[in-house]
Amino acid sequence: MRHILDNAIALIGSVALHGVLVALLLINFDWGDEPPPPVQTTIKARIVSDETTVSRPAPPAEPSAAEIAERQRQEAAARERRQREEAARLQREAEAREAAEREAQAQAEREAQEAADRQAREEAERQAREAEQRQAREEAERQARKEAERKAREEAERQAREEAERRAREEAERRAAEARQAELDAQLQDALEAELAREGAIEQGLQAKYIEVIRQKVRREWRVPPGAANDIVCTVRVRQLRSGDVVSVVVSDCPGGEALSRSLSIAVNRASPLPPPDDPSLFEPNLVLRFNTSESE
Repeated sequence: MRHILDNAIALIGSVALHGVLVALLLINFDWGDEPPPPVQTTIKARIVSDETTVSRPAPPAEPSAAEIAERQRQEAAARERRQREEAARLQREAEAREAAEREAQAQAEREAQEAADRQAREEAERQAREAEQRQAREEAERQARKEAERKAREEAERQAREEAERRAREEAERRAAEARQAELDAQLQDALEAELAREGAIEQGLQAKYIEVIRQKVRREWRVPPGAANDIVCTVRVRQLRSGDVVSVVVSDCPGGEALSRSLSIAVNRASPLPPPDDPSLFEPNLVLRFNTSESE
């Protein structure tokens, strides 16, 4: 606003200065600078037929008062016309300068307004960018906090899950160990009881009877090779399953030769499955059986 007021004062001063210059030009104008228009004079000559006679020019006539007045009127009109033309020229120049100054002032105002608009636009854009950047930072911070909370929650859940799994595993291992121990205790107790029963049965001769039953079944399947000597004793080691199925046969001591040993091995396999004992505690997986060629059928 201060800038516009200063420009208006400068414009008024310029117009006043131009008016003073025009007035000074009108006052100081030299009315005698223009040469007076030429005076028309009439020269009369008389032509005579006599060639030797020459006519003399008539002396110039004095201008009349009317001519002088007309000449002064014309001079005054010319001066007035020149004054009007000069004043019009000065006026046009002043108006042109004023128009140029107004245009310059308007241009300056437009440029100032454009600069102000541009500055306001740039300021708005700057504020918008700052707001956008601030929002982006806040969103990034919020996402970071959210991610950190998620990771912390997942870590806590993982630790709790691992702790629960560890406790469950330890409890399962403890129960399994207790079950194994209980099973071992039961097996030990069963083995102890079986061993006691076996010892009692052995004392009563029941296991010997059980082994004899097996030996008799094998003997019934034994075919002594022709030519085998009588009264030859062979020892056979047999490994069986609880079902009585024979797993392996080894003739460990048989002086009657290879054919006799092979005949005993065939007899044991034919007798499989071997008969079970009446008392399960008497079962013996590893048997040692002895056969004599004299008792074969």
